[in-house]
Amino acid sequence: MSYQPPTTSGTPDVPPTPDARDAGIPVPTAPEPVAGTLPAPVGQPYAATFPATASGTASGTASGPGAGVDVRPWRSSNDVIAIIVQVLLGLTALVNLAVAFTDVRLAGLVRERDFDRVVELATSAESTYRLAMLLAVPTVIVFVVWVHRLWTSDRSAHAVYTRSTRLAVGGWFIPVANLLLGGRALRDLWHGTAAARAGVDQGPGVRSTPRLLLGWWVAWCVMFVTTLASRGSQAGVDRATSLTELVSALESAINAEIAACTISAVAAVLLALVVRRITGFTRR
Repeated sequence: MSYQPPTTSGTPDVPPTPDARDAGIPVPTAPEPVAGTLPAPVGQPYAATFPATASGTASGTASGPGAGVDVRPWRSSNDVIAIIVQVLLGLTALVNLAVAFTDVRLAGLVRERDFDRVVELATSAESTYRLAMLLAVPTVIVFVVWVHRLWTSDRSAHAVYTRSTRLAVGGWFIPVANLLLGGRALRDLWHGTAAARAGVDQGPGVRSTPRLLLGWWVAWCVMFVTTLASRGSQAGVDRATSLTELVSALESAINAEIAACTISAVAAVLLALVVRRITGFTRR
């Protein structure tokens, strides 16, 4: 019996190439584009990321300790608000110096026991005292608005921040604690705006406090202490039971108020300079 080779007709069947997915082998795939990324160029499977705030033009949600910042495009009204803050702080300084000057005159009259002129001068200067108190309200409001505007603007590197927006803004209204929270918020804002201007977006870390900002913070703390001392001295006037005690209490109260008003004026001027410096970092 002779061997007969098999005959074929048509194209022979070729076994299919096994699919990598069928074999259970993981196949890398390009990730879906996310917010804060640029579309992938041709031939590049992954999207290219870009700094959220270093260029001063991007907007969105920052990452890092400053995460949650609702970044907003820069508005020209921010410069107007900065000017208003500086004007109000300048007026606050002038009014406080006027009060301090009046108190110096009162102190001299008290030493001379000229109580008639003391009452007359105190009555005539009452409008100045009221103006100093009234100026505090709009100054604080506009200043906090300025902090919020720059804190959330796209001209600040938010990755530099060490606190949330709520703490940076709301911390100013927490008694006593605002001495620390306010200073640190301004330090974050200083470094954030400076980093954005320089085109870098480094993360948070141990950063030095600028001398101007440190000077304002020291003056602000001293103002807080001297203001408390002034109020305590005024309480002593009400407790005086003799003329000698009254004169001594009046002198103490007036001297404490002179110190408080003088340091308040210094703190206001320094804060105005801080506002001007930080706003300068946002110039483009």
